[in-house]
Amino acid sequence: MSLPADITDEQRDQLLRASAGLTAAVQAYIAAMLPVAQAWTAQLRKLSAALQAAGLLDERGWPVHLGEGENAEDCIACRGTNPPYPFLCPGNAEPEEPRP
Repeated sequence: MSLPADITDEQRDQLLRASAGLTAAVQAYIAAMLPVAQAWTAQLRKLSAALQAAGLLDERGWPVHLGEGENAEDCIACRGTNPPYPFLCPGNAEPEEPRP
């Protein structure tokens, strides 16, 4: 990227100082937030492992169905799918894609 020809040396120096200040501020922000992001990730891993141990998530991290014939409104894997009447959980049928 080239600077316009009509910029003065003083303006160029001011721009470079402002750019250096912004770079330093962004680096400080990243350094401050990195431990928070790492702690958050560790907690999510622990939560995922606990949910898998409780049988609520499968090995892919997807919700597990309650079982065939159970009420779909109580099944976390069926939530938001609008199953046909009667509203029964399909059981361990493989979903095509993970749901958010």
